[in-house]
Amino acid sequence: MSNQDDSNADKEGQAEKASDPKVVDFTSRKAKRSQDNSASRFVGAKKWDISYKSQKWGSGNGDKVSPNSQGNSGFVRGGGKQPFFNFSKIPPFVRFLAMAFVIVHALLTLIVPQDSVAKIYTVFAFVPAVFSGENGVIPLLSLLSPVTYMFLHADWMHVVFNTLMMVVFGTVIERAFGARICAAFFFVGGLAGALIFWGLNVDGAWPLMGASAGISALFGALILHMDGQMRRVSFVKRPCASVMIIIWIVIMVVTGLMGGGHIAWPSHIAGFLSGLALYEGMRRGYVRF
Repeated sequence: MSNQDDSNADKEGQAEKASDPKVVDFTSRKAKRSQDNSASRFVGAKKWDISYKSQKWGSGNGDKVSPNSQGNSGFVRGGGKQPFFNFSKIPPFVRFLAMAFVIVHALLTLIVPQDSVAKIYTVFAFVPAVFSGENGVIPLLSLLSPVTYMFLHADWMHVVFNTLMMVVFGTVIERAFGARICAAFFFVGGLAGALIFWGLNVDGAWPLMGASAGISALFGALILHMDGQMRRVSFVKRPCASVMIIIWIVIMVVTGLMGGGHIAWPSHIAGFLSGLALYEGMRRGYVRF
């Protein structure tokens, strides 16, 4: 009888708690809050691991995939017989640039006669003296050189390195924000690199070539994008973006000076800074595409 009475008393007490709004079950509330926090942390981790979300100003085309999926990158993490690198998974604009770099250099080194190659580099590489009209005349096609120089490279090592960097940085940006914004970063960075090179060498005969300035702009955008993504996941330890920016600029200056003047490090830095500025302008709504 005593056990039955105790059970009835417990049931009556629970009923009173449920009916009385002043009675709060702090134990159940604490458990619910803990469960909600765990769920939100899991959602944050899942959001970071699965895909790069588009910002409000972006028009990304990244797909939501499972954590083990291969659909969001050209690199395959899984084992088995799957390839480590899948070219078809690279987004369209980045794939176009990678193919253009390789095809253009292959044509110039394997097919086009060497005397014609010299003329092509004079016109389509960015030569400040030619662009400034050293003989009082600017060749019409040289007006395109602030863009075309990005598709010309000095040698195969230059091509391979720039192509790999383009695939790594460009894939993230294009999947996050779409081909149009990715192209904007690349070409704005390239134009900024040509402009600073021209300003420092108005009458210079040394040509500027390679996509490094445009790729540097993509890298600058990538640093800010990754920093913003990590801010959303509070438990991810992240280096400050400003620290990464300073380190990269120092590396560019040191490698440029050690290269004996044959590395256009001011153009790299100009492209990098233009990428940072363009990203911030888009994020704040000052620039729209």
